[in-house]
Amino acid sequence: MRKAFAALVAIQIIFLLGEAAHYTLRANSGTVIKLKVLPVDPRSLFMGNYMTMNYEISSVSAAAMSLSPSLLTPGTVVFARVRPGEPNARPAGFSLAVPRFPPAGVVYIKGTVEAAWQGRATVRYGIERYYIPESRQQEVNDLWSGRRRFDRAADVSAEISIDRSGRALLKGIWVNGKRLDY
Repeated sequence: MRKAFAALVAIQIIFLLGEAAHYTLRANSGTVIKLKVLPVDPRSLFMGNYMTMNYEISSVSAAAMSLSPSLLTPGTVVFARVRPGEPNARPAGFSLAVPRFPPAGVVYIKGTVEAAWQGRATVRYGIERYYIPESRQQEVNDLWSGRRRFDRAADVSAEISIDRSGRALLKGIWVNGKRLDY
């Protein structure tokens, strides 16, 4: 009985270490870019404070993809093409697949159509939420209120890592040129 329990614990530890190694590998081996975001600061009783973000690539039109609006249905996988640059990457279009030989200087981000209407679609990339520790919430509030006093929107960018298959991983948030380290 003890050996079975020890084996079960060892398997769980190996699984957790494997997940951590996989996450670290994705975060450090992918192409890193920054995307401009439009944040909202909601609060969840179960998950705490977080930012919900929409990106310039979160809205897609069938015309921009040169395809029939009937193909943009919920669940459809699309790829946003972006050109890395400073201060943020620039959207360069959308496609239903990554070409076998992608052009140099272009990164493809894999997303899924969440909702579609009248030839437009909302795409989610799995990088739309950023959680903020309760103890650091006041710092985020101060950043926002400081910019609002001057009637300017805060400059918010998401730093993401994209692996070869197009999966994005949120690495951090930058507000007004300052990285929020949580």
